[in-house]
Amino acid sequence: MSGQPESKEQELLATILDYFQKGEVPDTDTIAEIEHDIAKLPISERAHAYAWLNGTLGRHSDAVRLFKDAMSSGSPTIAQNYLAYLSRSAHNYEHRVELFRIVELFPSHELRLVARNAAFCIGNDKLVKKFSLKMAALYDGQEREDIINQGNYMAEQIVNFKNATRLSSRELEALCDQAEEIANKRGINCSSVSYYLGGDDDNAFIVRAQTADPQVLAEMNMELLVLLSDDSYRNSPFTSWFQSDEKRGIY
Repeated sequence: MSGQPESKEQELLATILDYFQKGEVPDTDTIAEIEHDIAKLPISERAHAYAWLNGTLGRHSDAVRLFKDAMSSGSPTIAQNYLAYLSRSAHNYEHRVELFRIVELFPSHELRLVARNAAFCIGNDKLVKKFSLKMAALYDGQEREDIINQGNYMAEQIVNFKNATRLSSRELEALCDQAEEIANKRGINCSSVSYYLGGDDDNAFIVRAQTADPQVLAEMNMELLVLLSDDSYRNSPFTSWFQSDEKRGIY
């Protein structure tokens, strides 16, 4: 049996997202055609489509405003799409702030999992445990225990790293923000981090950036090295670098 035919909104979004994922800007005639088709959509569907179009055209503030307008419908799908846009358009800090806000409005297991991972990236062990407990509350038995144990393990990694490097929670979050900014200003999203403990001074904060370009990675790592020479980090026994992570799709 064939699936349901796509709605006009779905067809338009597929067209726009194809450009967005490729990092391409449609030509003037195509933009005019897309805008014409969006204008024919029901009013309730226009903001969402216009948001993706503006994001594709690099009009970030307009895209954010339109996504927020579209979210007023109370749709968790649009909220997830908004977060996907922020992530894939390399706005890590804004994505994290909005994620922590939206997960309270639409508290799904999937969003709590993403929020827990975001808390792990900024070295917030208490927030990691908080989201783990909220995720576990929806389950019982072994599945519940596994979620709690995983959260405890993640929190333990953070605490051990902070103890080994003598970094405070605030300093570790600032380091994450600064590293992400180095990547984001080049249009590159950061997807995750690792805390490496090798003993003595052999510790590392590893940031995974969604680029496979060795030249860009080298430039980013050089800038990160300069950052680590600042007085804030100079006497802390750790280093940090960017590691290439495969670029993923929107969802």
